[in-house]
Amino acid sequence: MRYEKTDKGYMVRLFKGEKVHESLVHFAEKLSISTASYYGIGGIAQVELGYFRSEKKQYQKKIFEGDYELVSFIGNLCELDGKPFCHSHVTMGDENYQSIPGHLFEATIFATMEIHLIPFSNKWTRILDPEMGFYGLNLNGKI
Repeated sequence: MRYEKTDKGYMVRLFKGEKVHESLVHFAEKLSISTASYYGIGGIAQVELGYFRSEKKQYQKKIFEGDYELVSFIGNLCELDGKPFCHSHVTMGDENYQSIPGHLFEATIFATMEIHLIPFSNKWTRILDPEMGFYGLNLNGKI
């Protein structure tokens, strides 16, 4: 991994063989970033995606073998149980130019990945939403 500070946060580059979330968590720990949003592009492989099944209160997971063009990567970083946690969604394209979207659990870089990460001074955490069965953002404001 390589990175450079920008006027709006950090530009991060991941290299072949690195894992997306594992690398972002490591980056956040090393730079003491507890809350951020991010977006990026690149090439990923060994992708584990999920689709949330509300009736079951769990993700239906699927692993995609092979290499995929990462068309869109967006998410946020906050704390879950005192550790950095990434919540990401992706749209990836296959060799037939078909799009595959989903909730990203993890993926490995097959070529490169470029991520713009924007830290916030707020400290967000996630808490269990018992009605839905997942960990949602714990935000203070309410309307």
